[in-house]
Amino acid sequence: MENIIDFTKILWLKEVGTRKKKNEWAYPVKEGDIFNLDWPNVSTKLVEKPQIGEVILLKQKQWLSHLVVPYTSIVGKNPNNKWFPYFRKVICLKMFNENEAPEIINYIRYSLKGPPLGNCREIAMLRKNFSDIPVDKVQKDIFRLCFESLDPFPISLSENELSMIEDYEALEGKITFIYILHRRRERNHKLIEEAKKKRLKEKGTLVCDVCGFSFSQKYGDRGKDFIEAHHTIPISIRKPEGSKTKINDLALVCSNCHRMLHREPWFKIDELKSIVKN
Repeated sequence: MENIIDFTKILWLKEVGTRKKKNEWAYPVKEGDIFNLDWPNVSTKLVEKPQIGEVILLKQKQWLSHLVVPYTSIVGKNPNNKWFPYFRKVICLKMFNENEAPEIINYIRYSLKGPPLGNCREIAMLRKNFSDIPVDKVQKDIFRLCFESLDPFPISLSENELSMIEDYEALEGKITFIYILHRRRERNHKLIEEAKKKRLKEKGTLVCDVCGFSFSQKYGDRGKDFIEAHHTIPISIRKPEGSKTKINDLALVCSNCHRMLHREPWFKIDELKSIVKN
């Protein structure tokens, strides 16, 4: 099932408990993880309410801990858990660092008691408690906080696999959500333009950092100022709270080398450069 994740999909708030320790989340998961999100002993109709592709904010006491999205519509059962007998399988879009997590009250002004423990409440239903703030502003602020911009991104959610909807044929192997996040950062157009301007100022030309290919030399005016950007720091090893992408995090590469860098196992620039030289 194809879905577009944008700020309008941030629809739900779910209370997942208090923090036993200062630096401990109820769900110790990272971006890209698929896990079971527990529900209390309520009507399964309430458990089914968040639809596939709709974003759920997880709140732990006053802190925003995760953004997740239902991966399937199936309501699972925890037969050995009488307090939380149901679950939905979700995928983690964003995890905040436990020590630097934002307080949800800065985005949604309402009683911090929130919905009953483990239940979901529609953000729009909280509007009566923050009527001076439009719902879409709340959604935009949170989306921008998590993903650095308001650019939507496509994913495919199904009962089997999560895959990237790409503008070129899929890479070999299974494409994970980590790859989606990686490609989003490579499509930060403003930052890419800044990186290209910086390179032109320093070198006077744009050539591939791996093989030295120049689009302008090969294609003339049609290739002028064209080059692709590759994020050199894999999302999987970035800080959980998602540090801001910097110009120095981007390598400028040709299309062929970019594809090779993304082919599993992912290579570093110097690793691919050594192959090209040899």
